[in-house]
Amino acid sequence: LLKWATRGAGILATTFCDHGAFLRSRPAVELPDVQLRFVPGIGPDPDGVKAYELLGKGVQHPRYGYTLQVINCRPKAVGSVRIASADAMVAPEGRGNYLGRREDVAAIVRGVAVARSLARAGPLGEVSLKEVYPGEEVRSDEEVEAYIRRTLHSANGLSGGCCIGRVVDDELRVHGVAGLRVADASVMPHIVGSQLALPTTAIAERGAFFIAAAARSRRRPAASPPRRRA
Repeated sequence: LLKWATRGAGILATTFCDHGAFLRSRPAVELPDVQLRFVPGIGPDPDGVKAYELLGKGVQHPRYGYTLQVINCRPKAVGSVRIASADAMVAPEGRGNYLGRREDVAAIVRGVAVARSLARAGPLGEVSLKEVYPGEEVRSDEEVEAYIRRTLHSANGLSGGCCIGRVVDDELRVHGVAGLRVADASVMPHIVGSQLALPTTAIAERGAFFIAAAARSRRRPAASPPRRRA
């Protein structure tokens, strides 16, 4: 804390995933569909969410290391969110449907291969001693896929559960509910290929514009009827 307060340095000077790259899993892909994130640390479990839970309980990996996270940043599978009850206190039913499309699985498998090649070459190769996850014994595409299915979790935030065209209109107004707008990542009709913070800020600014415009319209006095000549 002292290093950060006095010099802006030390462990608090990093978000732990502020370096990475976007790449195409195969040449035919129009836009990058795989994101790699470099994390200067290694968790106690290959499932990132479970690793956070264990770290919160004081469980750490016994050795120093680094992590290359492989993310399918343009998944094709579509999940769903539905109302489970008329009771507002009952949580809705969500279905992620992760890896519901074969190409989503293949992209991550190829991303793992790229991450491994990076870990063996250049500066990373100079400090890489042993692969911990998925482990050197996991070699074939089928074995890598099985590992992915055991350890998969969501990344970059969730979006699209209240998307434009279905739940809200192009001014973010909820269909059938007067005076209610939604201005967050849930209105995105498609998942963006990176983190959600900046596009969500843009949506919020646009929502503020719509709200201000509507308020000005309500305050504007009605035009007086034209006077008739005698």
